[in-house]
Amino acid sequence: VRIPVGAGFAGKISATRNPVIINDLETADVLNPLLKQKGIKSLLGVPLLVEGRVIGVMHTGRFTRYEFTEDDTRLLQLVADRIALAIDNARLFEEERTARREAEAHSRAKDEFLTTISHELRTPLTPIIGWIHMIRNGILPQKETVHGLSVIEKNSYALKRLINDLLDMSAILSGKMRMEE
Repeated sequence: VRIPVGAGFAGKISATRNPVIINDLETADVLNPLLKQKGIKSLLGVPLLVEGRVIGVMHTGRFTRYEFTEDDTRLLQLVADRIALAIDNARLFEEERTARREAEAHSRAKDEFLTTISHELRTPLTPIIGWIHMIRNGILPQKETVHGLSVIEKNSYALKRLINDLLDMSAILSGKMRMEE
């Protein structure tokens, strides 16, 4: 049941961040109808606090009229503090797990990018190296050398375009350049 802060039993505990005792539920301002329907006569409630923030309310009830003591209140608050700590630890654990998953996904994406870019760089580079090797070692006849130089030039420009695209992408990602539509 969601109770607005400041209203009713749980809302009052949340607003004041202090325990609330209701010795006679019949005459109290309680918004949760289940408490009365279940036959509860007396209530003791304490806030679940984490670093000064209320994350919930914990309460205990009696089926008979009962005057809760300071010891009852201290014990319930002690239990509530431990529960609040456990809830917060679970939240922090889940946040850390989510952050780890995101970091692993980013790492995989980076690895895939590096694999792709390595392939894209190697594609024009391989014929350049091959033709240079054949020309330099005199393996080709003169007229084939002209064709080899043409292949080297074409692949060199492709390599230059690829490198320029990478530099542009890096500038965009670092905020030094913006894309406009």
